[in-house]
Amino acid sequence: MGVTKKAKVMFTCEHETKSDLEAWAKSERRTVSNLVEGVVVAALANWKESVSPDAIAKNKSND
Repeated sequence: MGVTKKAKVMFTCEHETKSDLEAWAKSERRTVSNLVEGVVVAALANWKESVSPDAIAKNKSND
């Protein structure tokens, strides 16, 4: 496995969800991590289209 400088994120899920993600990733010859990153990036793009840039900036500044 290669070394990455990307940020790490971990989440918990049901065993069935994990199995489904593994099957989906395998069907696309991807790692689960790569698959989930793609799903999250797509979801974030949708979210960013649905809210104002000011709301995004405000939520980022509250970290």
